Amino acid sequence: MALRLPRLTVDLSGTKPKALTRRLDHLRPGELTTLLETDRGTTTHEVDRCLRLAPNRWAVGRRRGDRTVWRIIDEGQLARLGHPAWLWTKDWWFDPRVDEDSEGPAPAALPLRNQIRYAAGIGSTRLAVKVLASLVACIRANSGPVAVRMSPEVLGSPSHPSRWLVLALLTCLPPSRRESLRLAVGEPEPDPERVDVVIVADNTPGFQMIDAADPPGEGDDLVAYFVRNRLLANDPEAVESAALRQDEPGTSDGDAWGDAIKRLIRSGVPGLSTPTEHVIEQDPESAVRMIVARIRAGAEVDEPFVADLLAVTRKARDPRPWLALRDRSAAERGHLVGRLLAEKIKRPRPELVRALAALYPESGETDVWCSALLGWIREGSAWEASVEALEQALLTRGGNTPAGRLSVWQEAVHALVDANQPAAATRALVSPIARSLADAGLGRALVAAWFAIPPDRRDHSLLVRFVDQVASANGGERTLEFLRRRLREDPGELRTAVRRLPLDQLPVFLAAAATGPDDPIWAEAERIRGAGLQSAYARFLSLATFSDGLPALEADARDSVIDAIADVSFPDADFAELCLAFAQLPGRSGLWPWLAVAASAPDRFPPEILEPAVIGVTGEPPENEDLTRVAWEAAQRLGASDAWTALDHARWLQLLCTSPEGGFPTDFGAWLATGLAQAVAARPDGITRLVEITATLGRLGPNHPALQGFLGRVLPQVWGEQGFPVQYRDRIYTTNLSSEILAMWRQVVGV
Repeated sequence: MALRLPRLTVDLSGTKPKALTRRLDHLRPGELTTLLETDRGTTTHEVDRCLRLAPNRWAVGRRRGDRTVWRIIDEGQLARLGHPAWLWTKDWWFDPRVDEDSEGPAPAALPLRNQIRYAAGIGSTRLAVKVLASLVACIRANSGPVAVRMSPEVLGSPSHPSRWLVLALLTCLPPSRRESLRLAVGEPEPDPERVDVVIVADNTPGFQMIDAADPPGEGDDLVAYFVRNRLLANDPEAVESAALRQDEPGTSDGDAWGDAIKRLIRSGVPGLSTPTEHVIEQDPESAVRMIVARIRAGAEVDEPFVADLLAVTRKARDPRPWLALRDRSAAERGHLVGRLLAEKIKRPRPELVRALAALYPESGETDVWCSALLGWIREGSAWEASVEALEQALLTRGGNTPAGRLSVWQEAVHALVDANQPAAATRALVSPIARSLADAGLGRALVAAWFAIPPDRRDHSLLVRFVDQVASANGGERTLEFLRRRLREDPGELRTAVRRLPLDQLPVFLAAAATGPDDPIWAEAERIRGAGLQSAYARFLSLATFSDGLPALEADARDSVIDAIADVSFPDADFAELCLAFAQLPGRSGLWPWLAVAASAPDRFPPEILEPAVIGVTGEPPENEDLTRVAWEAAQRLGASDAWTALDHARWLQLLCTSPEGGFPTDFGAWLATGLAQAVAARPDGITRLVEITATLGRLGPNHPALQGFLGRVLPQVWGEQGFPVQYRDRIYTTNLSSEILAMWRQVVGV
């Protein structure tokens, strides 16, 4: 049956679109402007358009080259077309050479089977079906304008697969859904205010984008699932039949289309929502989709459904069917998970374990659930998810005594070790469930579980957390004593722990593991940890890490400082503070106060601390030759330091040249003073500084023991056999020393 449709031809060769039609009286006010404005952007392929001008009035057009041809369709012709876009299938209507007033052939809608075959040109039949399902889902979700991105090659294909895809979409939709859709294919700059569905070459602002090369699929929409399932099953007639359902009043949401399909899916149609054995074995993904759709459609939990669910889960190990059951009653969920556990399924996916854990109600059988989880941990499959679920079950499910929970958790730790997951076994012993067990007074059992893990494979970074956990819980002191005994029974255990613990955690662990600050465990730990340090200086400073065990380390510190002093430049705050810590120990060596004050920065100590420390060492020399040398090198570094002025050095010499009783210096004090003075003399400004020191001490008066000790025992040794430099002798006369002091000085210098 022929049609006569008014035509508008637009010339695009100029700077602006221009109407070429002789008569425009068939257009209503504003429609010419609307149609001319539609031609925007540039393109190398044909563009098809189907725009609604008014209720029951459409403009269907095609742009080819520098011409666009529009046909105007009124209500009278609309009923004969089904949808105006079907006019695209007849090129005659868009040929600008055809007389404007000619009648043309009415297009005929092809069966969906043919349309899908033609649309497969976008890549494949499967891809075309996935795009259609995605579009149906978007339209049903009322998510706004949708654009499908395709390659320019597909848009320019002479077989026009993108056009057939849009026409197939119309066929999939019921009349009430498709009759108002505004469509375009290949539009270079589509307007989301004028187009609902468009095929484009690039991402387009204002549209929800679907990539035809990787469409998102149907999502949770059962109708979109139905369309995809039936088309992939080569049953397009089922889709056409379902689309003929008109919306019926009285339904909950006016969606008779969706309600009818939901009822169909819920009934368990083979190939649609009931997977056959062949599908389960050969295409488990489709089987999962079928069972999920059946659940979401409200399937009854009867024996056929349970059998299908278990069969699909055995094959696919997929969590999606179980996640779809989360809104079912606790009784149904418990029954279904119980049936699956009875199957003793092997090697589940982690996602499936987590889904089952979320699904299984607290009223379910805890023993059965825990037994299944332990079995999966032993298998080494989904062990992480199984451990999480097991801990949650022990923390939240009733019916288990603390001893019962401990037994299960110990078994989990052993299972993790057997499954070659020792680090996870270690973490299990500092978990919330382990904390609750420790609080219940079961800390000793946790310690035993800790030692059951091979020591070279534990995560020792967690040791401090573990010790703190058992120490602060009920019966913590007894647990700590048990831990100490185990450490002493196995020296290798202590060595491993000390080597592997982070440095900031080591003292915390040792403080808990030791019986006190003088426990030999401190020295053992220091020897193990310090063995790897490159320098004696670094090893000595590392003793500060063990501040709570310094009494046990003092003897080792004296040995360590012998070599460490060679790398110290005074002042050295870290070195000084560690020496001060040893100086504050009862019965300490007199060397430590001397090293502490000598290595400190000026003004670090007030005179009431500094003076006893310096004078004290002169009356209490170190106990052996090596430590005596350390004291000497400290004096030399003090003399060489730029941090001290000449007046400061004079004050140091005054203290060293004064005995503890306030008299003439001791042999050791004079020896240290000589070392300091020799270091001063070796400085570039040594002569100038020694002149100032001599003058400063001279002002103490002729009877002061410090001046007498300096002139009598220190100054003669400063330059040794070289004798007194001429510059030093000459400059002393410029210092305004008294005649009595000068006489004492001349006697020493020999002038």
